[in-house]
Amino acid sequence: MEVKDMLPIFFERANAAQTLWTLYVTIILGLLAFIGSAKLTRPKLVASLLSIIFLIFAAVNLSALCAVTAQRLALFGLMCPGTPGPPGTDWLGVTWPMTKLCSTLVAPGGRGVMALHILGDLFTLSSVWFMILKRPKS
Repeated sequence: MEVKDMLPIFFERANAAQTLWTLYVTIILGLLAFIGSAKLTRPKLVASLLSIIFLIFAAVNLSALCAVTAQRLALFGLMCPGTPGPPGTDWLGVTWPMTKLCSTLVAPGGRGVMALHILGDLFTLSSVWFMILKRPKS
């Protein structure tokens, strides 16, 4: 497989990651908007159920994001092995324009994706429970 065949796949995987992040943020905003505006008769029960459902969603979403990130990193490694040489030199059969392209491609590390997702999860759950516990008694 040549680089020209892998590049569209790399960008398709980037689009898949973007879709997963967009879904994640949309679910978080919807959950927080619901908790903040709903008139709940049993708020702690609803918050508990929504927390469990959110954790299940977050685990599945994180798993998918990690898989997509691993695919992107694998493609990046195939397209841009090693460290590029100086301009104008042949580098593993890849000339300078390819090394320039490799310097512009971005594939985030799996740990960064996981850390950001987990921080978002903790923020979301703490916000839900803060809004439930600080809600005025009716």
